[in-house]
Amino acid sequence: MGLEMMHCPMRLIPILLLILLATSCGDPLVKGLDAWADQPPGTVLPMTEVVTAEWDSLYIFGPYTGPDDIDAALGFHWDDPRASRLEMYDDAAMLLFVRKGEVVRALIQPRRPDMTGLARPEPYSRDEARFVCRVDGSGWIWADLAEG
Repeated sequence: MGLEMMHCPMRLIPILLLILLATSCGDPLVKGLDAWADQPPGTVLPMTEVVTAEWDSLYIFGPYTGPDDIDAALGFHWDDPRASRLEMYDDAAMLLFVRKGEVVRALIQPRRPDMTGLARPEPYSRDEARFVCRVDGSGWIWADLAEG
């Protein structure tokens, strides 16, 4: 067996990691957000119920956001392969829960509910990070910032 054949499986590791990261269907948090989308429109979900670990800020990034934009918003370099996930795809939003300059939880949320409209470079505080689902005329389920 040639040397190149022995290295072939090693070349597959980055591809397999990308596939694994791109398919977050096994993540219980994604399933929880999906269950929230099934509730009647207007149901409020505080993100403190989604991620119960300690966090100070929630950043939401939309499709085509690059790693440099994520780092600029965070104010520090986030060294994680998921940082480049959004740059190539339009099928999800990325939620980063941050505490004291460290990402404590990252979640790639498929567009159900569609949270891409909540994307902004400024973080949501724990108190502010309360969202509500609404359904538009086409049946698309969106997440919006809850009032009050």
